Amino acid sequence: MESGKLTRQRGEVIERFINIEVIVNTIICQHYFGKVRLDFLLEVLCDEYFSFGLKCNLLKKITADTDAGASQDLRRAGRIRNCFAHSGMVVADAPEAGAAKRMVDSRRPEEAVDFDKLCDEFMVIAGRVETYLCEVYRGKGGQMVRDDQAL
Repeated sequence: MESGKLTRQRGEVIERFINIEVIVNTIICQHYFGKVRLDFLLEVLCDEYFSFGLKCNLLKKITADTDAGASQDLRRAGRIRNCFAHSGMVVADAPEAGAAKRMVDSRRPEEAVDFDKLCDEFMVIAGRVETYLCEVYRGKGGQMVRDDQAL
């Protein structure tokens, strides 16, 4: 387990997931208000107690769950993000025998987390999720503009 590589992967997964969550937030605003309301987005959707699971449930209702695969991908991306954000306990099963250290998988404590595999999976899923979410946003009348065109 290479520390610098894991740090880079954590950053990539978490930063990209933040962008996914922003798109979900804009879809929710667009659906309920017909535009992105910054006050609602910041005060409600970005509140630390407004969970990503609740946002997924709202999105499912908003889209009438027309693409169950996209909904599953979105939730999987969230689970992978949580793994990168919260995994960290390193153990050596037999330290006296010089056993290799591993980062514990909280769902399967007898196994190590394979961060390389998870990062690769996340990047594939994230691309599909971003494409889907952008289509939903545009379908709700939302417009995407380049930074230099924004207000």
